Amino acid sequence: MTVTDIDAIPDFARADLAGSGKRVRLRDLYHDDFGADLYDDIGFSNTSEVFEILSAIKGHPGPVLELAAGSGRVTVPMVAGGRDVTAVDLSDTMLTLLRRRLDAAPRLRGTARLVQGDMATHAEPEKSVAAAVIATTSISLLTDDARRGMWRNLFGQLLSGGVLVVSTVELDAEHAGGDAIARTRAEGAGGRHVRMIESWPAAATERVVVMYDEDQLTGPGDTVEVCVTRIGVVPADVVTAELAEVGFTIRRTRVVTTPDGRHRYLVIEAVTP
Repeated sequence: MTVTDIDAIPDFARADLAGSGKRVRLRDLYHDDFGADLYDDIGFSNTSEVFEILSAIKGHPGPVLELAAGSGRVTVPMVAGGRDVTAVDLSDTMLTLLRRRLDAAPRLRGTARLVQGDMATHAEPEKSVAAAVIATTSISLLTDDARRGMWRNLFGQLLSGGVLVVSTVELDAEHAGGDAIARTRAEGAGGRHVRMIESWPAAATERVVVMYDEDQLTGPGDTVEVCVTRIGVVPADVVTAELAEVGFTIRRTRVVTTPDGRHRYLVIEAVTP
């Protein structure tokens, strides 16, 4: 969809784009080529939580189920380390990127089975999974009911003593009472410069993120492609309470602060009896 009216952009980011005089083209962050490529580029430049996830599953040998695998920010390191991973994602575009990364990766010790499917309803055989992973705060994309249903599904699919590793995100305490709008600039793994503008008011149930390639804005051409995504806020205490209700035991929660200091990933480890 091509949009010539800057009013299509959320108020908090409109001024950042209006001065360029360029047309704005809205793109989907997960399901079209531009958005998925932008997500992939930024994702692979951010290693937050990857070490913690690999460490959490290390003591659980056997098949790994990764839900909302995306383009493989966590999948590739797991397979490289010798794990056999079933990687599930709803976006065929993301899975295409993941397959390319796997094909290009040298010396993979494990295997990967890619499945296009919904993380909330995907089902492996009962008691067949040693470790399940849901990274990059992907649970924030689900409704409350869908998320609770997913916990029940995973509890049945995990082996006795299996581990579920799931991450969520919160504002760091120093930023929680501060400005609701944050502007950051990141260099992607491929070298592009990405502007991210986030609106996260205190006590909000969702945050809104606007992303675009800054080089498109300042370079030649008459169009800038913009992704706008709304991400639910799921506090860690809500996640742990839901998991305990299903029957999981919370082993620990690790805190990982992002390089900009604004966000904290909370990596929750929950085990089955």
